[in-house]
Amino acid sequence: MTQEISMLQFALAYAKLGWSVIPLKPREKTPLLTSWAQYQRERASEEQIRAWWTKWPQANIGIVTGEASGGLVVVDADGEEGKKFLEEKGIPLAPTVKTGKGYHYYFQHSGNKVRCAVRKYPGVDVRGEGGYVVAPPSVHPSGEQYVWEKSPWEIPPPPLPEWLLTPRDSEEVPESKEGKIDKNRKGILKSLID
Repeated sequence: MTQEISMLQFALAYAKLGWSVIPLKPREKTPLLTSWAQYQRERASEEQIRAWWTKWPQANIGIVTGEASGGLVVVDADGEEGKKFLEEKGIPLAPTVKTGKGYHYYFQHSGNKVRCAVRKYPGVDVRGEGGYVVAPPSVHPSGEQYVWEKSPWEIPPPPLPEWLLTPRDSEEVPESKEGKIDKNRKGILKSLID
């Protein structure tokens, strides 16, 4: 089976789960679409998905999180810091993807919309309304392939743990690589905490 067919088959399989899919640039995390806002509200048709992967056969697969995907919320654990934090908190069994540098855990929200949050906890981001994640068998910019460790066909996404819904106790803003606080990021983080 060629990679092109595999990517298309996975994109269609995700759509059959009720998830909104979009094409991403090959070996990148950036959407190929000029605007993907429409797919935050509605899912693409099978015909549209087939057309995208015919036009861009090497495209990575993006799964839009939030209401467009039936309330899908993905917890992104970056590296060992994020994985260790989630294990210590007792993250429940959920569909899990090994990414290029961490793990994605797939959940359903309990009826209340969940916003995206950067660094919600140490090494942990949350992808909800207005977000998306890169899905298997996409290829990370590092060259590593995204792989299901526990797929949504083995276990459906469970409810998002309540402790992930609570705001952080601190308004601490991480410093950028240059050692300066990014004012735009601080504003985004503050709005997520408030």
